[in-house]
Amino acid sequence: MEKIKKFKITGNSVKRRLDKYLSDQYNTYSRTYIQKLIQNKYVTVNALHAAPDYKLQYNDLIKARIPDNNFVHNKSSLPDILHEDKYILVINKPAGLNVHPPSDKYSLDENHEVTLSDILYSKYPYSINNSEFNKSRFPGIIHRLDKETSGIIIIAKTPESQFSLSKQFSEHTVKKTYLGIAFGNFSGKNGIIEAQITRNSKMRNRFCVGSNGKESVTEFKVLKQFKGYSYLEIHPVTGRTHQIRVHLSHINHPIAGDKIYSKMETPFYTRRHMLHSYRIKIVHPKTGKPAEYTAKIPADFMNTLKILKNQYA
Repeated sequence: MEKIKKFKITGNSVKRRLDKYLSDQYNTYSRTYIQKLIQNKYVTVNALHAAPDYKLQYNDLIKARIPDNNFVHNKSSLPDILHEDKYILVINKPAGLNVHPPSDKYSLDENHEVTLSDILYSKYPYSINNSEFNKSRFPGIIHRLDKETSGIIIIAKTPESQFSLSKQFSEHTVKKTYLGIAFGNFSGKNGIIEAQITRNSKMRNRFCVGSNGKESVTEFKVLKQFKGYSYLEIHPVTGRTHQIRVHLSHINHPIAGDKIYSKMETPFYTRRHMLHSYRIKIVHPKTGKPAEYTAKIPADFMNTLKILKNQYA
């Protein structure tokens, strides 16, 4: 059932924007979500529909309806849980699942593509009630994986955990290990890529190496080489968007199956790029002790390795 609430405006809220006022009342939802509610006519002011920037007047009566998100329960379940306690949740995200909906495509329609953010809100609807904690569509998501990248994601369940984990990520003390299959062969067993990454000026959803970008460092180790392909263990020292994919493409060894940063095609089928977030090491935000989590390599990745071993050895 929909959740319906009514609010009567008093002196302290006069002249405030409607969307900002409701964001404070529903502080477990993002302002973007609130704006979508208003734009989709889930909110009335004095029985009339209003714009998100409507300036509230004394004695205005607001009626807001929050759609039931049970469709998330019906369509999707939480990905494999690797660890959960009162402070953090560690999951193994499958390839094909977006962490957040693109902001320009977010929809209240029950037929919109379900994201990890949707699933987390569905499973933990009232776990967070602190507006300072609400910094993203699901505030506990500290870091992200690309839609087609599988593997570990850590979610904070308290404001204190979010602060601790955010600090660890920003200070680059989190140790991340990825596994990837790249085009081409390497002359050495280890390598390091140091190249600044910036947003592509022509295609804003893509990134590239550029002198005006952010300092970015990726280390890698060659685990095994095949004819025309290499199996890599990869350690992103920094955490830029698309970093591993951009860096490997920059040195002409793009990730196999990458439809954005590679012009090469594999002679065998890959439904997505072959990149998996395999292991992560953090300091637990409550205990202060080192914690390490590992995500099982998915079947499609293992099948690609099997093809390489059988046909490209």
